[in-house]
Amino acid sequence: MTAKKADPTSEEALIQSWLSARAGVSIRKVWPGENLDAAFEGFSRDALRHARVNPPESVRAVEKVTASDRKNLAPANRIKLVRLYAHALSHAGQLKASDRHYRRAWDLSVKLNLREQIVFTGLGWTNILSLLGHYEEAKRIGHYAMSRLKNSERVLKARLSNNLGVVYHRWGKFEQAVTLLKESRRQLKALGFRYDFAYVTYTLGHSLLLQGEDLRFARKCIEEGRAYFAENKLHTLDLYARTALALADLSDGHYRKAMETLEELHDDLEKLGDKRATALILRQQAEFL
Repeated sequence: MTAKKADPTSEEALIQSWLSARAGVSIRKVWPGENLDAAFEGFSRDALRHARVNPPESVRAVEKVTASDRKNLAPANRIKLVRLYAHALSHAGQLKASDRHYRRAWDLSVKLNLREQIVFTGLGWTNILSLLGHYEEAKRIGHYAMSRLKNSERVLKARLSNNLGVVYHRWGKFEQAVTLLKESRRQLKALGFRYDFAYVTYTLGHSLLLQGEDLRFARKCIEEGRAYFAENKLHTLDLYARTALALADLSDGHYRKAMETLEELHDDLEKLGDKRATALILRQQAEFL
């Protein structure tokens, strides 16, 4: 008689996949706290910070957590640990691996009906799904996460609106993108979140540009976003904004200026190893040669 295989998406299987991973650093030995879950708060803050400035370090930090710690964390923090790993992997450029771990975090969150974990996991996973071209699923996950928000969670609503706007932007559905991005931009401006506001402003400008609507305002938005990226040394986002401005130049008929910028950007993005953006540059060049 053949033994029945365990459901790979079950809570037990998902947790066991983490318990069996190679590990060795106890959270409480490095991060102070009254108990393991309190210490985990410090660990998660550091992991999130490292994800942006040093992705490999963030990935290693999560991988080194002991099996005992993983087993004894509260269920919500166990899910958060999986999500932290997915987040770190995304910053390290490992999008497919990130997608797998976001999916694990989502399955557990839904299975246990942990509203807050559903919202935060949906926020991150929506972006990864759209980067991988899974737009329908990104839309479904993002809207479901939005439906679980409380009225008081204005910051999360603004960020989810932004991420859903980005989904529609990447999907080529610019009218829906602009509607969501304008609402997110209004909310983020009122809340005073400069990075999020700059990012949504840049994306709104890019969507308006590709939609062929309000081109003067579109350029203003892209330039406003780029100014923040340059000021804060966000090199990759600055390159993306320069790409959008080159497209604006093409739309305005400034072909020579645009092509010179695109050639510079191609070299910069190739050095960065951003194959997706490099392909976009080549496509834009080809359209106007």
